[in-house]
Order: sequence, then structure tokens, then C-alpha cells
Amino acid sequence: MFVPLLFALGFTGCADAGGGNSGGGGGGGDRVPPSIMTQPASQTVTVGKAATFTVVATGTPPLGYQWQKDGAAIPWATSASYTTPLTTIADTGSQFRVVVSNAAGSATSAPATLTVNAAPVPCEVTSVVISPRDVTLTEGESQPFSAALHFTGPCNEGVLWSANLGTISSQGLYTAPEVDSTTEARVEVRSVADPSKSDAATVTIEPRVIPNPTPTISTTRPTVVVPPRGSDWVVTVIGANFVSGSAVQVNGGIRTTTFVSPTELLANMPAIDAATPGELAITVVNSDGAASNTAIVIVDTTVSVARIPTLKLTDPNPKNLLGAKVKAVDGVFGDGKKAVAVAAANGVYLLHDPDSHLGSFTVSQVGSALLPGVKFFYGGPVGIGVAFYNIARAGDLDNDGTEDFLVSMVTATDDPTNKPAAGIVFAVPGGPALRNYAQIDLNSPPADVKVVAIRGTRKFHFAGHSMADGMDFDLDGFSDIAFSAPLAGEVSIGEGSIFGGPGGVIYLIYGRLHFFDLGSIDLLRAPQAGDAAFVRRTTSSGYFLGSAFPGADTIQFVPGRNNDKFPKLIIGDPFSENGAFDRQKAYVVFSAPLRGTFFISDVGVLYAGVTFVADQRNACHFGDPQPCYSAFGTTVAGGDHSLMITSPGQGVLGSTLTNGTVFIWEQPLTSGQVIDVIAAVQSQQATSLWDMNSAWFDQMGLRVVDGPDIRLISFPGFDENRGKLLFVPASGIARGNLDVVPVTIFTLTGENRKDLFSHSLARAEDGSILVGARSFTNANPGTFYYVPAGSILW
Repeated sequence: MFVPLLFALGFTGCADAGGGNSGGGGGGGDRVPPSIMTQPASQTVTVGKAATFTVVATGTPPLGYQWQKDGAAIPWATSASYTTPLTTIADTGSQFRVVVSNAAGSATSAPATLTVNAAPVPCEVTSVVISPRDVTLTEGESQPFSAALHFTGPCNEGVLWSANLGTISSQGLYTAPEVDSTTEARVEVRSVADPSKSDAATVTIEPRVIPNPTPTISTTRPTVVVPPRGSDWVVTVIGANFVSGSAVQVNGGIRTTTFVSPTELLANMPAIDAATPGELAITVVNSDGAASNTAIVIVDTTVSVARIPTLKLTDPNPKNLLGAKVKAVDGVFGDGKKAVAVAAANGVYLLHDPDSHLGSFTVSQVGSALLPGVKFFYGGPVGIGVAFYNIARAGDLDNDGTEDFLVSMVTATDDPTNKPAAGIVFAVPGGPALRNYAQIDLNSPPADVKVVAIRGTRKFHFAGHSMADGMDFDLDGFSDIAFSAPLAGEVSIGEGSIFGGPGGVIYLIYGRLHFFDLGSIDLLRAPQAGDAAFVRRTTSSGYFLGSAFPGADTIQFVPGRNNDKFPKLIIGDPFSENGAFDRQKAYVVFSAPLRGTFFISDVGVLYAGVTFVADQRNACHFGDPQPCYSAFGTTVAGGDHSLMITSPGQGVLGSTLTNGTVFIWEQPLTSGQVIDVIAAVQSQQATSLWDMNSAWFDQMGLRVVDGPDIRLISFPGFDENRGKLLFVPASGIARGNLDVVPVTIFTLTGENRKDLFSHSLARAEDGSILVGARSFTNANPGTFYYVPAGSILW
């Protein structure tokens, strides 16, 4: 047991006689004294905590360690590290070092200092104070807030900001939100160190007081009121910047006003405001006193169209005769919006949504954003120097839910050598595709506009000379169309003349499923195929059946009336007696499933299904106490309540020349009936109105529109062809000279002489009025006027 212990202590038991040994192990000659590799590090602790010092030394083992405090050995501190007892404040500054020794020597470390800190005071937030505490802001304004943090001990001095309304930055900048009325918001600040400590401020937010913008008036409806008014009425003021509380003033006096929207007000007007002719100055005053411009409502029985807000379309080239025919064709664009068609000598303009485009335009602007629409024209051969287009509503020919329309090129042909001026009627389908084009050539239309071409069969037939607005004549659910070819007939026309006789055919074309897949209709075969019927006279006398001049409304469908649900076709025959202007007729053809050729009455011979209306006198003579119906049947019109037939030519009444007569029948119509216009007027079964006090060629009744409330009668030749349009009450008027009848008649006059204002005329279902002024002898530019519904109150 002894020997191993010595080996364990590093002794071999053999003396080193040579004074050293180069080998390792316990030889005294190779012993390495201790060397400090890592000095003890100074320590800092909190009072009550122990500190540990560590040394790293090398040298021949075994190494001995003795730690010292302030130079004095520490009992039992004999390892490479030393941990003090729990410290006190008195221990701070003490020096600790260690002596490392072995058999070869010793090494003393550098001293390490002990720092003992007092125990820290804990963080305690006592309060957070926000500033300012209460503030009033206007929406959109900003307010910086600050916070004072009160605390003891070492604390995180950060704060968190929040607001229940509006926004606040991390630095406390608050911005008030938009509000409709006075509103309170809460701004809160909270300590990061102690979130339970917070403070809050109240922010009162006021809505921004914005001065009302100045109201403006763009127009009023009505613009014209016909005096005297027998009852109170309402004026609609249209403009901008109206507010709740805006008031309409009339000649300085406030009227009861209803706020509809920022662009519309309604003002209640007492009847006395329109009791006598004059002008009403309309202004709008907002609640803050801001006043608008002044708009004028005219109270009068005669007004120029220039004083009414309209859509005015002008062609600077008078030879194009813009306004020769006008029609309301609502719904043809397939979007349910209104549309109007205006014919000229060089095409037809179809205008989209006219109510949204009031103002003055030229035809060059059609198809632009300023005036959406499309121009239709015929790019094929004409075969005659004069060109004329006609237009009509077609209804829904194929029952697809979209309105269609008709355009005729009266003088066109597809064979100028053999059939000059045969005439072509184009049935054009309505739909959204029309909005894709600014121009459409009807001779070669685009693939998505399936036009059906219906061509006259012989030269100078002038197919489409007059066209009726479409209606379901045979009650099969499809709209049907009718148009005249006034010189079509069995007897050919002499060379070099477009006149002759007999002549005149009314073509009745029936709508059907897939109508627009037909492409074209052969009028020679259509009756046999069951797609059409011909209405014509016998060959004994007369010509120009169904037309007096290009575009005349000489044929027209009318709905059933007097408890008769069946539609009727009115056919004027103003040249029935071989061209004599003083003995003409009109026919009312009752709805029936007509097919093939249907011969109509001639010289008093009646056929079943027809009412015959005529002046039964042999001729007109001076001294006759009844007015002469010259060119009777030139224009026909009717509705659910009456039948109107006009004689716009010159006639006689007693010893005085007349310048047009309008015959109005308001009794039931029966098949086979003969109506003698003179006897009917004398027995007061009918009304006759005439013009005696104007210059020659006034052409009273060249166009008429029959309505439930008002009848429109044109005078295109009035006042050296300035032209005027009469608004005649639909009831309460007796026969007589229009200048002296005991009712109030409103007159809308043209702008310039030679305009031929009211040469063409139509009325839309909503009451909008369309007027053409196609110029006289190319003196003035052709013009079209669209007068919005409600512009004139009668």
C-alpha cells in the first residue's frame, strides 16, 4: 500500500543524481511553475448576493490555490474559484486575488475588485396626466396632446395613445374625423410600465361649417305657361347647389318649396301667377342667403321656339333640308332611353337620349360624346336627281322586346336604268348594336344590324312616300307596317312624266318571328306568300293613293276606339278625282286578316271593312257657306278618342279664300259607314277648323298630332314662311276660324322667316314635341327642335 501512494503523489522513489531529467512525470528537473492564464474579473453584485471569482492557471500539477481578501488568506478558499458569503455594503471595494502554487513555484493573480450595490428601489408609477384635458375641434383639425408620467424607481417612461374616434399618432397628435353633428371623442394615454395607470381627455368635435355654394338655375319646367291658369300649378327648378332649406322666389316673393335633390326643387305656384301675360323671374335663395341667377318663366299665348330650352340640330347646308320629317322612336337603342329620328335629303339622324343633350348642335356632331347617335344613309344608286328620306316607327316587328323603325329612300333603286325612283323601304332592327356605329350605309349594313330591304317594283313608284307608324293590325302579337307607293298601279306611266293614272298602292307588311332574317321582301310575291297585303283602288280613276307629297302623314294606323279593340288603317286620298283638289276622300280600313290584293272604295263604291269619309259636293265654289276641303286627306291622324283629316291646300268659304282646314270626327266608326264631312259638321257630329286671316300658302294642317289633352296643328307657311305651331285644346272647341274660336290657343313660332317651322311634327309618348323647320327654297339652314316634356304648360 505504501508504494502506490508515493506514485500517486508523483514520487518515483529514485533520486535524480544527475541534477535533472528530460522526461516528464515526477522528475524534478522538468517541473513548470504556475502561470496565470485568465485573471479573476472584478464583480458587481447587489447587497445580499454572493460574488464568485475564477482564475485559470497552468503549470505542473498539482496546482494549489489560496484566495485572499484584501491581502489576507481566506480560510478554505483553495480552489480555482471562490464564492463569497452573502455580501454587505461593507464588502464593497474589497480586493480579491489568488496565489497559485506547485512544487516549482507560485504565481499571484491581479486583484479583482468587488462592488456591492445597494438593493434597487422598485418602479412604481403613481399617475399619468394628459394635457390638454378638454378641447373643442372642427372636423379635420388636429391637436397635439402631451402626458406627464409620475413615478418612483427606475421605470419605462413610454406611453401609449388611443382614441375612440379620429386618429392619434404615437407622439400624441390627434386629428378629428368628419361628423354630421356635434360629437364627443375620448383620447386616452396609458403608461407602458404600468398599463393600469392612464388618463383621458374629452374632445368635442364640431362639423365644419361650409358656406353653401351659390345655387344656379339651368332651366325650369315649364318654361312657358299659357294664361289664364284656372288652378294652382308647380314649377320644377333644375340646376345645381340646392340645399335643404333652399327657397324659390318668384318676382321677389317666396313660394312654398320642396327640396327634391341638390339639382331639383319644386315650387307651388298659385293660379294668379299665370293669370295674365308677362314674365316670372325665378331665383333660388339658399338658407345662408346665397342667391342664384334668374330664370324666366314666360306667361303668354305666343312664344318663339328660340326662348325655350331645346335640343336644336342644324345642318348649315340648306340644300340638305334637315327636318323634312321627324319621329319619336323611343327604345330603338335597346336601353329603354328615348330616341328621336330626323330626316334630311342626305340621310336620317338617329339621336340617343335627347333629354340629356339639350343645347345647339350641328349635324357634324352627331355620333360624338356631345350628341350620341348614328346617321343612316343609302349608298346605292338613286336614278333620279332628287333624294328624299322618310322615317316611321315600326313597333316590334319580330316580337323580341325591342322597338324597330323604318327608313325609306323614296327615290332610290337598285336598278337606276330600268327602275329609277322605285323607292326602297328599309326595316331597321333596334338594339344595342346601333350604338356601335356613327354611320350606317343601309345599302350595305354591318352584319350585326340585320336590315330588311323592301323595294318598289317599278320605276317612279316612290315606295315609302308615306309610311304609317307600326301597329299590330292583325292582333297576332307582332307589329305590322304600312307604306304607300303613290304611283304604283296597273297602268304604266308615260315616258318623260312621273304623273299619270290610275295609281297608288298601300303595302301592308306583316311582322313575324325572325322577321329580320328575311334580308329582303319581294313585293311581287309577298301577298301570295301571306306576308303582306295590297290596298289599292280600282282602275277607273285617281292616282297618288296614300300620299300628297314626300313624307306626308297620308296613311296611319290608329288604335281601336269607342269600345272597339281592333286597330284601323287610315288612308288619305287627296288626289282621288284624277288630281282635282276640290273633291277628295279618306278611307278607314278596319282591322282584318287581309292577305293578297284588297280593292278599296272608288268613287263612292264601298267595300266591306271600310269607312268612307269625303266632301260629297261635286266641287268647291265661291259663295259656298261651308269651307271647301282642298286636298282633303293630305294628313291623317287619330287615337283612342278622335280622327283628324286635314286639307292644307287653298279653298274657299263664302267669298273668302281659306288656307287650310282640319276635320275632326269624335263619333264611333263602323264598317261600311259613309261620313259626309259637310253634313257631319252641320249636325255637330264633327268639328271643322279653318284658317282665313293669314297669307296664302299658310298650309294649315300640313301636319297634325292628335292627343288626349291637346291637338297640334302646323302652319309652316305662316308669316312669310316663319311658320308656327298651334296647341289646340282637345275638348271644348267648336267649329270655326281658328283666329276667333272661343278657347285659348297657344302658338309656338319659328325663329326666322323662310324656316318653314312645323313643316314636320311629332309627339313622343311622354309629351315631348319634335318639330322640323326644313327651310324654304334653300333660304335657311334646315333645323330640328326637340322640346322636352313639361316645357309648356297649357
